[in-house]
Amino acid sequence: MTESDALSASSGFTLMELIVVTCLLSLFLMFSIPRLQLVMPTDHLNATVRWLIFTVSELKNTAVQNSRFYILHLDMDHRLIWVTHEAMTEAEIQAAKKNGFRLPANVRILDVEMPDSGKASSGSADIAFSSRGYSSKAIIHLQDKGGSPVSLLIEPFISGASYYGRRISFQEG
Repeated sequence: MTESDALSASSGFTLMELIVVTCLLSLFLMFSIPRLQLVMPTDHLNATVRWLIFTVSELKNTAVQNSRFYILHLDMDHRLIWVTHEAMTEAEIQAAKKNGFRLPANVRILDVEMPDSGKASSGSADIAFSSRGYSSKAIIHLQDKGGSPVSLLIEPFISGASYYGRRISFQEG
């Protein structure tokens, strides 16, 4: 056997070595991943804000594409958000409400402020989206437990919602 044959025969790992390394890595991951999940913070408020901004943008686009009037319902008492449109039957509306977006346990809607109808801090608030691409003007105030309130401003002619890391109102100008 030549020297090059000996080198090629000894290069690489055996199947047994690969199995042992794979088992060791699996054991390390099995014990470390649950601990990492406890250490890593999950920011439910930011996830809720991102979901609302995306939903508002999509509703404006969908309303124009489908030539329909849509409504974003915010139920502050049941911490639920859902969408309906003008052509839905009562059964479809109930299904949309049942399958709506439920706020995380530590996030709540403080109130929804509209220039025409004032401020609603309980019950339900509805934000309308026209088939022409505009919406009702509204400010949604959200808060997580122990945190300061944040605001989402929905403008009639802007495609998304604007985020403010503080509480704003229409009186601020």
